[in-house]
Amino acid sequence: LIVDVKMHVSLYIVSISEIGITKYSKAYYHWGHFWPTLSSILWLIHSASQELCWIRRHGKAYLREPFSTIFT
Repeated sequence: LIVDVKMHVSLYIVSISEIGITKYSKAYYHWGHFWPTLSSILWLIHSASQELCWIRRHGKAYLREPFSTIFT
């Protein structure tokens, strides 16, 4: 059960990161330059804050334990 929870948290973080990268890339290709749009910046900040709130509520034990215990 502990491993399942840890896996879930890890996969959740990875999926959020992938969504952020995809959105950023779309904005980059749409505007044709290196500067991200304001909406992309705000979206990334929002998703990051949501992620931190989720970890604070559900992942305290996950964050407290050493990384080496994830696969035990």
